[in-house]
Amino acid sequence: MKKISRRRTASRTPGKRWSRVRAQVGDPDRSLTENGGLLLVAELDRALGITAALDAGIGPVKTRDRGLSGGEFALATATVQLTGEDHLVGFDRLRADMVGEGLLPAPVPAATTAATLAARFGQAQREGIKVACARLTGRALAALAVAERARVLAGPVTIDVDAKDIEVYSTRKEQVVRSYKGEVSGRVHACHWAQTGTVLAADLTDGRSDGRTLAPDQINRAIDAVHATGATGQILVQGDSGYYSGTVAARITAREAMFRLAVPRTGPLWRAVSRVTPAGGVFRPVARERPAPTREMQGQGARSHQVKNRQVGAARSA
Repeated sequence: MKKISRRRTASRTPGKRWSRVRAQVGDPDRSLTENGGLLLVAELDRALGITAALDAGIGPVKTRDRGLSGGEFALATATVQLTGEDHLVGFDRLRADMVGEGLLPAPVPAATTAATLAARFGQAQREGIKVACARLTGRALAALAVAERARVLAGPVTIDVDAKDIEVYSTRKEQVVRSYKGEVSGRVHACHWAQTGTVLAADLTDGRSDGRTLAPDQINRAIDAVHATGATGQILVQGDSGYYSGTVAARITAREAMFRLAVPRTGPLWRAVSRVTPAGGVFRPVARERPAPTREMQGQGARSHQVKNRQVGAARSA
């Protein structure tokens, strides 16, 4: 144990002096935790019944009723990810935090146990998690205040369509392949309700999957989920250029929704835009011309060129 002595030092403010706080450097105090936010996980589980909903959706994963259930393991996995871990060793790290683990509604399994339980989750269990998440979202929406719930259901609905690559470290995992970046990854395509912060539909595919082929079905499921909540506002579906497709736009308009998709700026696109005639006239692309160089701009460019030449010469001489 090393003690830091108390010293008085001069302050930068005239007429004032301040002293350093006495501190000790030694072994960490095991009665403290950096994961105090896990208390919110336990409170959400109590208020919404997360573990019970997951157990109902997943079903039994073991023959004997011993140890963690499927719902408890799923919640523990999500909790480990919330603490910033992205590998099975994160279970052992959270178990070492006795205070943090004690805040949770169920114990955290060891990494070896987690690997064994994860191997028992098949397609039926994954679909059960999706069903449970839908039920929990409904419970959370019903728990809102009346005025807040009415505002959410009557207001506009924005559905974000996007993808996220998840890098892994083995080509033997399901639904993974080398992406265009060279990473071994899977790709999640998801539809997200922006106003409520909830995922409406999601699919895990390989790292080279094209979102335009999956988007029509996902958009159908997302809009159905919005209507199931009782929302009556205008729906807007938006996405980047990876979802720019006539099929995607046609599916959105067929569901009486609006769309906002990023498009590549190509010559055929501008020619097509110039032929669109709205009620007030014709859309025409605006070409932004570069301003003519002035004497001041030319002088700045010459000085910049001289500075770069001096820097290059100094680097060569060094």
